[in-house]
Amino acid sequence: MSPTIMNDLFKLDGMVAVVTGGASGIGYMMVKALIGNGAAKVYVLGDKKDALESAAKEIDSPSFIPIHCDVTSKSDLQAAVDQVTFETGHINLLICNAGKAFNSTAKQPTLESSVKEIRNYFFDETTFEEQTAILNLNTTAVLMTSFAFIELLDNGNKISKATSNTPEAGVRSQIIATGSAGAYVRYGLDFSYNASKAATTQMMKHMASSLVPWGIRCNVVAPGWFPSAITAPLIKEFEPTGGVMPKSLVPAERLGREEEMIGTVLYLASTAGAYCNGSVALVDGGVCALYPMVEVIYTATPRMLANGKSNGRFELPQLTPVNFSLTDGTDIPPPLPDSPIEEKPPPPALKTQTQSQPVTTTTITANGRAVTPTIANGNGIHDERSRTSGTDIPPLSPASTTRPSSIRRFLSRKSLNQNFIDGSHHNGQSQEDLAGILRPDSPSSFSTKSKSGGRKSGSWFRRFSSSSAVSRSSAMYEQQKTEHRRGPPPPKLPELNQLEAKIPEDDEGSLGAEDMFKNINLHTHSISPSLPSQSLLLRALATPINPADINQIQGVYPSRPPFTSLLGTSQPSAVGGNEGCFEIASVGSSVKDLQKGDWVIMRSTGFGTWRTHTLASSTDVLKIENKEGLTPIQVGTVSVNPCTAYRMLKDFETLEGGKDWFIQNGANSGVGRAAIQLGKSWGLKSINVIRDRPSKEDTEAMRNELLELGATKVVTESELQSKGFGEQVKEWTNGGREQIKVGLNCVGGKQTLAMTKNLSPSGHLITYGAMSKQPLDLPTGLLIFKDLKFSGFWVSRWSDANPEKKKRTVEEILGMTRKGDFKDVPVQELKWDWGTEEVTLKSAVEGTLEGFRAGKGVFIYGDT
Repeated sequence: MSPTIMNDLFKLDGMVAVVTGGASGIGYMMVKALIGNGAAKVYVLGDKKDALESAAKEIDSPSFIPIHCDVTSKSDLQAAVDQVTFETGHINLLICNAGKAFNSTAKQPTLESSVKEIRNYFFDETTFEEQTAILNLNTTAVLMTSFAFIELLDNGNKISKATSNTPEAGVRSQIIATGSAGAYVRYGLDFSYNASKAATTQMMKHMASSLVPWGIRCNVVAPGWFPSAITAPLIKEFEPTGGVMPKSLVPAERLGREEEMIGTVLYLASTAGAYCNGSVALVDGGVCALYPMVEVIYTATPRMLANGKSNGRFELPQLTPVNFSLTDGTDIPPPLPDSPIEEKPPPPALKTQTQSQPVTTTTITANGRAVTPTIANGNGIHDERSRTSGTDIPPLSPASTTRPSSIRRFLSRKSLNQNFIDGSHHNGQSQEDLAGILRPDSPSSFSTKSKSGGRKSGSWFRRFSSSSAVSRSSAMYEQQKTEHRRGPPPPKLPELNQLEAKIPEDDEGSLGAEDMFKNINLHTHSISPSLPSQSLLLRALATPINPADINQIQGVYPSRPPFTSLLGTSQPSAVGGNEGCFEIASVGSSVKDLQKGDWVIMRSTGFGTWRTHTLASSTDVLKIENKEGLTPIQVGTVSVNPCTAYRMLKDFETLEGGKDWFIQNGANSGVGRAAIQLGKSWGLKSINVIRDRPSKEDTEAMRNELLELGATKVVTESELQSKGFGEQVKEWTNGGREQIKVGLNCVGGKQTLAMTKNLSPSGHLITYGAMSKQPLDLPTGLLIFKDLKFSGFWVSRWSDANPEKKKRTVEEILGMTRKGDFKDVPVQELKWDWGTEEVTLKSAVEGTLEGFRAGKGVFIYGDT
């Protein structure tokens, strides 16, 4: 093994993890291990806010993300899933650590206690609720938490290509449950606790087998006594001895240490433990090494403490190891190691209906005990014989039966059912055969076919009109008839209604540039009414359609929105749009600086704004401090085009009002109009290039419109490239004494070259777009003799890197807007109401690519 591999063996760079009960005890040790070795985000779920806040303060890392969550509550779990889904869209590791032990206020019985006293402790002074609460948290909550996050784990595999079996494949997603050494011992009074941990251990082994088709691993960490709230009484008991414990109790003579738990978790979570699945890591200091391979002799007196006092507890006394055989005292004869293995003749062949049915070929015995036989599957291939062969019990393997496997019947969320239709478990059925089989929906959702033939996913919250009953598949894939009626949405539970783009099967990086709009669909699903503590529920007011949004759909934009199946689509999808104005409809309990009714914009681009409602973190938005005198359109269109113009005129060259010029093409664009108005406000002069219109009248109308906006000069592309234009510019700039220091380019090609030639020596051409899709060829003379500079500007990257500067820029521009010094960009309002059809919304997006438009398309949200 190379030194590099050894150094990286336990690294967790980029990992996203969820840890329940991670604010204290063993869970806190696990969280420290993950963050300390490079995990990008660790979501720590706990039901005690003070413990979460204390742990966050102690670890002091942005990777520590606390979520107030009771894992025995489905609504709390769903809220946590919603938050993680929104913020990352996947996880790589889930640690189910939350647990509790039986804690009664009644006096504990001892060896000297009577049967009546023991009954009183376990029956009279205890309720069913107290006992089942242990099983509920230690076992049932592990199951529910695992399946609550299973889609995110599946997405983690997809993102890291973990199941691809290629050299670049990452570590497969994993669920780790905290078990206990108590699952293996039979002493003490922790009946419910030990039983719950034994059940959890078996459950995780079962899940490890069942989740193989999805590449999700399941393992268990079974600790002995480590410092935690559960072991606090034990720690206090051995304070007089300095923590030293007798070997008869713990061979290691002490409690487990933090580094020992950290090492165990790092092994399982990292590449080092990637081959573990269905394993139990027993970290108990040797406690289980004593049991059951010893003879236990109970004495009639409680164990004495170091101070000579009785501990008053009913527990294990001194142990006397003995050697014995498991068959001692029975009628079973001991094994004969030297006994030969005898092969007996095969029994009569089983009656078969088809030639391919398995038949027994040989039976092998050893010492009279049956050894697992082999079977022939009809193709001459021998496998281990199924224990259900020859019975009425159907085989368990999905590969050997045509019915759906139990996990697919149990999990009806749409992303999980991708396995049913993606070709990996079709049992010989073709895509055409499966086309008519509806995927099972969640209990709160249904699907219909839109008039255009596209699939609409919905729920009880949104009712699509239907003239006849619609087929719906149950969790057992049985066809049922459900009638859906159109109607208004119930209050207070807004629907996430959004335009999303799907990835074609043959996609290689684009979204289908030739016919991209076939991949845009209207999708609907409901948002959980339980809001995560750090989250916001936002309602869209206005979201524009920018050229960059279309470029993203075409696949030619450098940034690609995050694709996910978690919104209920049959294929991974992304929500379009990068800009917009939203109103806060509800705030999480931990959000302090925002309130219902505030207007916000997105802190960074790539969020996906073409939707009626969304969940967002408080760190994802920028609050509009003063919305008075502003419209949603003004706020919703401020963060891209105006900010682009503002930063290009401010950040690249020092421009002096009253003497300096800038020249730009695309002057009628949103950026161009913003640059004209900002330049006028700062005393800058400008030469503005527009395209030639179909008629002279149209050209003059546009020229006059920009002049009224504040442009100094407006010329057409043909005028720019005409002979004598340089002399005209020289005349405008007082014989060249006034410098054209900056050029703003969003077009490219020959006309940009013509524009560049008019820059003054040491001028600066800043490119922020390439609408002509033509390269910019520059003669070397412009570089050598005029010393021109060439830069690019991408507002998305700038916004992500400078959120506070973005906020100040936005506030300054909105201040100008409020005073009337900055006018709105011309827009075409596209109404988006509850009943707006998909074809209407798609047509609005397609219209962005049309030639001369009356204005920028902006979705205006009404009754949603």
